Amino acid sequence: CFCTKYHPDYCISFKSVACSYTKNPTPKFPSLTSAPTIEWCYPIAKKVKLQSSTDEPIQVFEVQVFNTSCVNIAKTATQSSTYEDYVASYAVDRDNTTYSHTATASDWLEVDLEENVEVCSIGIQNRWCENEDDPKKCLCKLSDVNLVLIDELGSVIPNTPVSLNDTCGQSNIKIHFDNKAAFCPVSAFNTNNVPSAQPTQMAWHSRILRRRPTKC
Repeated sequence: CFCTKYHPDYCISFKSVACSYTKNPTPKFPSLTSAPTIEWCYPIAKKVKLQSSTDEPIQVFEVQVFNTSCVNIAKTATQSSTYEDYVASYAVDRDNTTYSHTATASDWLEVDLEENVEVCSIGIQNRWCENEDDPKKCLCKLSDVNLVLIDELGSVIPNTPVSLNDTCGQSNIKIHFDNKAAFCPVSAFNTNNVPSAQPTQMAWHSRILRRRPTKC
């Protein structure tokens, strides 16, 4: 089974485990002995935060947060400090000619989705300086920034943050939450295929996640 979603800037593909049923024409419904299918899960977040771990400020043209329908659902933004008049709202204004810019080290930029949303992917349009060749190496300033998903209670969602690592030369940074097994409870899987070291996540699943069945 395959699910492919398209966006003007991104193509997001997810592959699930093949559906397998015991063929039995009478009666015409899956046998109870059919192999179970995996139910993929998405993280459900209310906010997305970029947290600097270096002495560099955070500066971006745009932060886009896509739901499972590939719709950008970023609403408002705040940041820990502001350099000159490069306010946080420029990071979510859908305008690639403006950019947000913090003023000090170890800063953060936070995007508010204003409701709990299943987050499929995040796109960051990194800010270059002077021209797209980035002679001043501004694209490097997001290196090692941590991307954090936050739930409605203000808690960090398990299996985040995600480090952006080396962003030098990267004008478009894409984070896909396609390792959906990490956001599912153990019970969503065939236990014969799950490593014994898989952490139990049922304590927070009922609060921040819901399961999406595989479509075949």
